[in-house]
Amino acid sequence: MSRKDILPTTIIILTGILLYIGACKILGYSILSDDAQKLIPYNKPVHTGHEGEIMPSIDIQLSDSVTYLNTSSILKGRPTVLFYFSPYCPFCQSQIHEIMENIRQLKTIDFFLITPYSYPEMKAFYKKNELKKFTNITVGIDYKQKFSEYFKAQGIPYLAIYNSEKRLNNAFLGEVKHQQLKLECKK
Repeated sequence: MSRKDILPTTIIILTGILLYIGACKILGYSILSDDAQKLIPYNKPVHTGHEGEIMPSIDIQLSDSVTYLNTSSILKGRPTVLFYFSPYCPFCQSQIHEIMENIRQLKTIDFFLITPYSYPEMKAFYKKNELKKFTNITVGIDYKQKFSEYFKAQGIPYLAIYNSEKRLNNAFLGEVKHQQLKLECKK
């Protein structure tokens, strides 16, 4: 390669790199990740107007059908994710698989899977995914529809991530990868 060709080639390569970085930024991909071989898509938070607020009071009927829990009784000290889902949603299914496959890395986070669907539908989802074997995953029905009312959830999966003081860090519409869940819970 002659000296005359080096400058245009360098400009083309640098332009390509800048375009690549810009495209990653626009698409929400992280160039730096735990696994340098993969690009990890990061979901952008939705604005709820409740950021920094204490977790709302939501009544949940648990998977055993007799126990009821109010989210205000969830103890401080561990980050908590309220995961609003549909038993029929493929994106919700993908999100729960992401959590289950990476549960060792997410063991310090409590997950509360909340659905507005009926008990039999919720129970089928619970059994299908064998959620009983995960001590930090609780599943129940939002029988008063308070979650969607409070968050004005425009879709599912919808994840509200609370810090160890039970204050809302961020909320997300759509799937969130386990690396981002860990980062959001540390805030």
